[in-house]
Amino acid sequence: MKVYILIISLLQVSILGGCKEEVNFRVSNQENIKLFLYKNKKSFGPYRLRADSPEFTRIKNWISKNQKGWKEPMLLPADSIITPITIINDEFRLQISNDEVILKYKDKFYVKDIQEKEFQYLMDFNTREEISH
Repeated sequence: MKVYILIISLLQVSILGGCKEEVNFRVSNQENIKLFLYKNKKSFGPYRLRADSPEFTRIKNWISKNQKGWKEPMLLPADSIITPITIINDEFRLQISNDEVILKYKDKFYVKDIQEKEFQYLMDFNTREEISH
């Protein structure tokens, strides 16, 4: 009996966690986009992305093309999770690993699979000047 209950519970979780949805988030405050990088066990940033920079343009294009296909995670990620790339705006946070993006928007979390190295261009960003604290 316990095995059946466990199987049914797992099926419910996978069904609820597998629904894909559209999330309408945009880059609305161009002056407040910040980039944080973590590589070789070191943190870099924050870097302010200027609206006229190629990195900003690529991020904005990616966001506009990726409004669909998000899913709510079965387990909520910790707010303090460390990913190689983090993009923060006044309205959302994108945490990017090699093959997945975690979006925090309006106090909800969403995940989306991405192509490996899709954001590699941001890992090379550390030659720019950091924001003074």
